[in-house]
Amino acid sequence: LSQSFVPGDLNALEDEIGHGTHCAGIAAALAHNNSDPSLLGMNGVSPGAPLVSVKVINKLGFGNWEKVLQAMDYLVVNALKGDIINLSIGSFLSSLDNGIYDCEIAGNNNPINKILIQIKNLAGKEIYVVMASVNEANESKKFYPGCFEFASNPYVITVGSLLTTFDFTTLTYSTPSYSIFSTFGDPSIDYVAPGEIVFSTYKENLYAVLSGTSMSAAMVSGIIHANGGTPDGTDTLI
Repeated sequence: LSQSFVPGDLNALEDEIGHGTHCAGIAAALAHNNSDPSLLGMNGVSPGAPLVSVKVINKLGFGNWEKVLQAMDYLVVNALKGDIINLSIGSFLSSLDNGIYDCEIAGNNNPINKILIQIKNLAGKEIYVVMASVNEANESKKFYPGCFEFASNPYVITVGSLLTTFDFTTLTYSTPSYSIFSTFGDPSIDYVAPGEIVFSTYKENLYAVLSGTSMSAAMVSGIIHANGGTPDGTDTLI
């Protein structure tokens, strides 16, 4: 079931920012609206995929890692094998400057490390954790939790952003280019996907065009659902 971990905001399905709704639409929106066929809507990557909202950000756009940890604890208990957890959140952590970005960091009792432990636990249950690499045009190993690298595990995925455009007059795609805002580096980025100028659902029954690695992560989450899982490590995802 959907769940809110935001103090004073128990409605997990109300999005006053629009970011979560935009990501959800990219992954799973279904264009046809049975209640009003005149509404055109839009299709996500895996139209009609079932969604569960786990809210950790308040209406002002703020959150903290303790609440994220509570959400991760909830998911470890309730998520099922094959589920996909989309984490389009992240921030710079100065403690990562020295390149501490693998699962060995997950050893003590602060919320930051406990979240990494729960990511590892989710992956152990064959639950996908898809993370945005963050929009800071810097090395991905400095930005958490997308910096988390669980080598050779297909269930922990960090996603960067591409710019792709389509010319409707010539019906041709331009050559994709790496988004200038996207973090970069291997580790920890596993895949890239379109993340610029993405049309999707938005708050208050509207639509919006947004850009960010959050959009890219949502796109990969939809691809995984549509494919019934990721290909092996030698294949490309997009």
